[in-house]
Amino acid sequence: MVPQKLTIKKSVIKVDLKNKDFKGFRYCKKCKNLKPPRTHHCSICGKCVMKMDHHCPWTGNCIGLKNYKYFICFLFWTIVACLHIFISTPLVNHNITWNPRHSNHKFVKQHRFLNPLMAHMMSISVALGVLLLFCFHLGFLKRNESSIECGDLILYGNPYKLSPSRLNIE
Repeated sequence: MVPQKLTIKKSVIKVDLKNKDFKGFRYCKKCKNLKPPRTHHCSICGKCVMKMDHHCPWTGNCIGLKNYKYFICFLFWTIVACLHIFISTPLVNHNITWNPRHSNHKFVKQHRFLNPLMAHMMSISVALGVLLLFCFHLGFLKRNESSIECGDLILYGNPYKLSPSRLNIE
């Protein structure tokens, strides 16, 4: 069998170092690599992320093109869990304090009313904060932009916005 020669074609990519319109490849000074459009360097992770939105301390990674869907789901289910705690805490507290059995009496004596009340108030506070974040990100999803790009896209226009008849989720 005769060994075949492999030829690799190198494509020439024009790099615009002063690119402000988000359409061409750029050069990352920190990674020392080419960056595709809509890629940003994360200083915490130390790498470039496609369509980077932010580095999330709750998930411990960058929210970008590959995991934005899961971040939206994370926000939604966090709101649902907080609302579940908000609704169920008074019911559990009422059931425990009005049905004094030996085991319930010990629980009430140890925890009193403060802990269920704190859980009740903390859950609605977290739910409202995450709901606000969730609404912002639904708006970003509708406009096909990230939180990093939203300021620059106002100045230069959004070249990635699709027509109103098509969804920006692709």
